[in-house]
Amino acid sequence: MSFLEDIKISGRANALRVNKFGSSPNVDDTTDTDLWDAAATPIWLAPTAARTHAFVSTDATDTVADCVLTFTQQPGNTETITIGTKVYTFQTTLTDVDGNVLISAVDASGSLDNLIAAITLTGTAGTDYALAMTANDPETVAAAGDGDTMVLWDETSAIIATTSTVTGGTWATATTLGGTGARTVRFYGLKTWTSAGEESEDVGLHGTVAVTPATTWVIIYRVKVLTSGTTKRNAGIISATATTDATVTAQIAVNKGQSKMAVYAVPSGSSFHLKSYYGSVLKAAAALRCSFTLMLNPEPQTQTTMFNEIHDWGLDTTGNSWFKHEFGVPNTIAGPCIIKLQGNATANDTTAIGGFSGVVTNDSLLALEKA
Repeated sequence: MSFLEDIKISGRANALRVNKFGSSPNVDDTTDTDLWDAAATPIWLAPTAARTHAFVSTDATDTVADCVLTFTQQPGNTETITIGTKVYTFQTTLTDVDGNVLISAVDASGSLDNLIAAITLTGTAGTDYALAMTANDPETVAAAGDGDTMVLWDETSAIIATTSTVTGGTWATATTLGGTGARTVRFYGLKTWTSAGEESEDVGLHGTVAVTPATTWVIIYRVKVLTSGTTKRNAGIISATATTDATVTAQIAVNKGQSKMAVYAVPSGSSFHLKSYYGSVLKAAAALRCSFTLMLNPEPQTQTTMFNEIHDWGLDTTGNSWFKHEFGVPNTIAGPCIIKLQGNATANDTTAIGGFSGVVTNDSLLALEKA
């Protein structure tokens, strides 16, 4: 049976086709450069432990439906803010009724903080807002903005009404509005090195404010835009950054719609059957050479920087600027492992593009097929 056919045992899929590709605009002389989105980071740093990741864009228009509330003065007693069908009533003396929010004894910013706590059910219930407070519907998230402002996001991307009776309290728009850039993204990776296989999760973006899903991942190796507005697929650089050490795990360049990184991870109990790898460079005015090296990290649980070389190929642009190497018999690599592709050019700032393809199989199910 070909490795490039879907393998099913007892009706269960046992194979996952993989085509990982990436590029780098700054492959330099004598410098090994990973082919991935982060042009300012030549070497991609492999993870070892499960971590949460913060998703953020460099552009505020990459966001799900949002709206900004501004206070120019303290709210008055019994004045209200309405989000969707839920009414939040400010009080000088807090009473325990769902929707009641305490007016800060300090300033408008403090009152906004209490409102944010009521929306997100954080802070101190019974002090900042009524102990009887319930969650907003539809699901909303709020955070402090610049100055005395609050940014409200609707995670469902639905249009919800926003009104105010607060003197000096105004919404930027009458409803939450989706951003003109990327709105939601889906990311792929492994939650543990013993995962049954690739998993994915969706995230609603909050522009330049980071969103951190509670799930932890040992590696994220692909991110793509699911939904967007009318201007660009993604207006800014969208990054997935590990919250424990601030390393960028995956990234989408402006308006590309998905990450471009020749990096892939295989869990334990699975194998990667490497079928081919390829690379190319954009020809410069002068001739140059570029070597491509396929790399393997066979112990990702403990190592972050040390890789074995799987295969090498060199290009001379006086002859050609691309190659593709096929393995006649697929090169089988046992998990857990990380595979990546690097370039090294004889001229600085060379643009290199490359990737690899193959199939991931579940070892136990494949053994059943052979039995």
